[in-house]
Amino acid sequence: MLFRSIHGRKKIFFHGVLLYTVSSVLCAFSSGTAMLVSLRGAQGIGCAMMFSTNVAMLIALFPPKERGKA
Repeated sequence: MLFRSIHGRKKIFFHGVLLYTVSSVLCAFSSGTAMLVSLRGAQGIGCAMMFSTNVAMLIALFPPKERGKA
């Protein structure tokens, strides 16, 4: 691959999904405002990991002329 990262796109995407899912479940059981805010921050980090690698994977899979379809 032309744009190969150090950690791998799939690995970062998987950890992003895992972090988002775990922090979402823990948000339901939060006991205070500080805990809820910190877990929402963790959700944001997980979401950023998913969506940033999502675009990179689409760029790697599709040729330049077909990226608009993706």
